[in-house]
Amino acid sequence: MVAGQQITKAPKTKNSNRVVSIPHFLTLRLKALKKSQLAYRLSVGDYWQGDNWIFTQTNGRQMNYSTPYAAFQDIIKRYNEGKKPVDQLPAIPFHGLRHTSATLLIASHQDVRTVSSRLGHAQASTTMNIYAHALQETDRKAVNALETMLAKHA
Repeated sequence: MVAGQQITKAPKTKNSNRVVSIPHFLTLRLKALKKSQLAYRLSVGDYWQGDNWIFTQTNGRQMNYSTPYAAFQDIIKRYNEGKKPVDQLPAIPFHGLRHTSATLLIASHQDVRTVSSRLGHAQASTTMNIYAHALQETDRKAVNALETMLAKHA
């Protein structure tokens, strides 16, 4: 925010502006959202002040950057209500979903270079340094799998 106005800046590095594949179901949801948004935009006429944002305020302007964070925290809170602490989701920031995604991809044996590219890291070594804990867990699982295979032949 500058002088009370939200601003949008260009990505901080050349690798920050990239194409990232998403699941088909998400593509369908986004297309449905855009279709619904277009119908709403046409119904409100001059009230619509926005550009071509996907996530908007009711007048079409860019959604405030704090809105997704607040909504995400509300979702976690509602999910956790009445659950035992062991069954609750951790209170992570919205940006934590990026880290969760990377960790899950690494833990599911996805190529680190692919994960690095999705994150916009110029070097896979950056990803490996940041997500070393996930790589260590994957390595422990690999050792356990190897031990299981070799024990059958011992």
